[in-house]
Amino acid sequence: MKNLLHFSDDFSRSVAKNQFCYLDSDATTATDNDATNLGMRARALLSHDGEIVKTIIPLNRYSFFKGLSDRLLPPLQLEFEIALQNDEELIFQNDATARRIVVRKFELWVPQLHFTAKGQTLANENFLKPTQWKFLNEKLESSSSRRDANGTWLITPGVKDPKHVFVFFQQTQKQNAYTQNPYLFDTFDINGDNTARMDTCRLQYGTTFYPELDYKHDFE
Repeated sequence: MKNLLHFSDDFSRSVAKNQFCYLDSDATTATDNDATNLGMRARALLSHDGEIVKTIIPLNRYSFFKGLSDRLLPPLQLEFEIALQNDEELIFQNDATARRIVVRKFELWVPQLHFTAKGQTLANENFLKPTQWKFLNEKLESSSSRRDANGTWLITPGVKDPKHVFVFFQQTQKQNAYTQNPYLFDTFDINGDNTARMDTCRLQYGTTFYPELDYKHDFE
């Protein structure tokens, strides 16, 4: 979801296609030529009848790997824990017929350095020197189901020097449902018909508010 919020419209139409990302514009599922939801149509055509789709998970978008981008590391062991969303939230369709997403294969692509003689000497001279670097921790906080007319929600008091905060609202009925689309950019219109919406909101950190003025429900 954080990656989705990062994507601009231009980016989603170009680079993001390698990550199987096509922005949805409405709730339709039609895949014919006059379909209004071009994002849904593109994904449906690619995955129709069990077609195999190859997608890229760019690890360098995550702060830990960004911190290592210009580092030469000693032999070490990294453990990857990848959690996939439920099929009901990834598959969007007209009926409730159960369908599945099957992961056939994971491949880790890592660039390999081939040193010249001079480069090898420099690497050997600096390899054993102690080095330190900082990277940003990322934390996901999910609230309980809420029906508040107004109020506040404490994210966590344990974050120091935050760099980015992403807030995503999702209607309960859109969770684990084949016939609901949780990935529409409808911002604060939580259920899609303007009967339940986030009217205003803003983030408070210490005594400072971000933004200074509240976000309004008509903010795109």
